Amino acid sequence: MTDQVAHVSLDEEFEGDPEYMLFRTVDRIVDQICHAMEEEGVSQSELARRLDVSRQHISSFLADPGNPTMQTVVQMAHALGLTINVELRRRRAHITADTQGHGYS
Repeated sequence: MTDQVAHVSLDEEFEGDPEYMLFRTVDRIVDQICHAMEEEGVSQSELARRLDVSRQHISSFLADPGNPTMQTVVQMAHALGLTINVELRRRRAHITADTQGHGYS
C-alpha cells in the first residue's frame, strides 16, 4: 500500500511532465506483464520461446524496458494471452482561488 500511496503523490506532482507520464506508463505495463507471467507460471525462458527471442532479451526488457514500441507491448500481451485496454483521460483541473467563485472574471 505504501508504494501505491507514493505513486499517487508522485503522479499528482508530475502529472504534467510527459517524460514522467511515459515512465509511469511503461512501469505499469512491465508490472502487468510480470504479474501475468507469475499468475500463469510462465518463465522468462518460456516467454522468450513464445516470442522467438532470447531469454536475455526478455530479462533485459523486464529490468530496463526503456521506451518500448507498441509492437513489443502487443506481442508480449498476445504471448501471455492478455488483452490491451488503453484509456486516455483529461488531467484533473486544478481549482484555484480565481476559479472557485460563482463566475469567472
